[in-house]
Amino acid sequence: MANKSSLKKMVSLTPLIVLFLISAFPAFAQQYADIILYGGNILTANQPKPDDSSVAEAVAVLGNRIVAVGTNQEILRMAGPQTLKIDLEYRTVIPGRIDTQVPLTNLKSLAENFRNQAEEFLAQGVTTVSTHLSKVPLGVIQKLDLPVRVAYAAEVSLQDPAETLLQNYEALPSSTVLWNIGFYLASADGLENSAAACMSKAYPREARDFPMWRAQAFGTNGNCLPTAKLRSAVDTILKSGNRATFDIHGDKGLDDLLEVLESFSGQYDIKRTRFGVEHCAAIRKDQIARAQKFDIAFSCDPPLGVHLEDGTKSTATEILFGRQEGGDMRAPLRSMIDAGLRPSLQTDSLNYYSFLATQQLVVRSFPNTRILGPQQRISRQEALHASTRWAAEHLGREKELGSIEVGKYADMAILDRNYLQVRQDGLNEINVLVTILGGKVVYTEPDYANRKGLPQVGYRGNLGSILIRGRLTDKLPYQ
Repeated sequence: MANKSSLKKMVSLTPLIVLFLISAFPAFAQQYADIILYGGNILTANQPKPDDSSVAEAVAVLGNRIVAVGTNQEILRMAGPQTLKIDLEYRTVIPGRIDTQVPLTNLKSLAENFRNQAEEFLAQGVTTVSTHLSKVPLGVIQKLDLPVRVAYAAEVSLQDPAETLLQNYEALPSSTVLWNIGFYLASADGLENSAAACMSKAYPREARDFPMWRAQAFGTNGNCLPTAKLRSAVDTILKSGNRATFDIHGDKGLDDLLEVLESFSGQYDIKRTRFGVEHCAAIRKDQIARAQKFDIAFSCDPPLGVHLEDGTKSTATEILFGRQEGGDMRAPLRSMIDAGLRPSLQTDSLNYYSFLATQQLVVRSFPNTRILGPQQRISRQEALHASTRWAAEHLGREKELGSIEVGKYADMAILDRNYLQVRQDGLNEINVLVTILGGKVVYTEPDYANRKGLPQVGYRGNLGSILIRGRLTDKLPYQ
């Protein structure tokens, strides 16, 4: 149940909630709520800092919006004869999860398989995904009846001349389920596995866990984009008034971007533009302080990687920078948050369980119990923000998504256990019982639906057979 201090905070807001309902939703004075969730621990994520966010007992939904959040007594007064009331029985409700990068173009047939993939997202409580699309798949997405919200960046290559960037850019009219978040600049460097990530330290030819390093196909420091080309691309984007997210894997690649942004800082308001950087595979602490000046929106992969090796192998950064510094460089969310940044979480995968990604941020432990960069562990409350409130900021929809607050879209998930009390190394065992998107029940776990008299909706397969849950017995995607 919600703690007393949090409930007191929610009760004090009740008069404001009522005033809001009358002014913003005049019809509510004559209408009952469509859905009420009550008797639970509702993690609202309603404040910028995770520890300041309230925990409520109940929430009411009318249409596609949240219209009240507070105590059971206050919210149940809004129930009518047709209201769907779900007694949470002390279970946890969280805002709809947001995955800030999924590779939708990896689907064999986007048009045929997207709905099935969307149902898998919803069964994990993921109601919004972000991706990068070129013109052809964007045209396919545009024609689909989207079951989840999709934010997209127009994919262009940094290897192309800067003057062609705007020619390849296409932004469709925004809607509640599909909107553009700027450019996605691919090919700033490459993957560290093939020694293509642009690193400040030279790759050794002999590395037992990385046989592809022997070839040195991209030189000793990886595939580093010429600074002049990067500068030209950034200048073009800033002049157009757009923002961009950069596909960067190596620490020198990030150095180069920061140097370019610093050179333009007197000419443009770069902090307001809020450029993004994906992956967070190799970020030094000194770079975080520089990134903070521009409020860089980092979208980070899980620190252990989507392949989830068993922990016996060293990571690329551990080999190049040593075990302690190298471990801290992978998804350094602790350092980012302490510096005032608001990083988000991406799986960058179609078969990686969303709560396993969260667990990695909190525990950073391989299946063999080896911990990667223990100084970079964050709290579970911070990890929740990384996939809700801060993720919504990354996608430019913080006024509508990412938290359970009056006036925002009713995107929520009911969990089968207490998110704040389950063992940290058991976060990957959390299951979603119900997912609500825009005030509609879009997923119900079959047994829970039967017990609660809810409709059987959404994915009906075995998620354990298609998603990596973090168990040593899991079949990895490349096996």
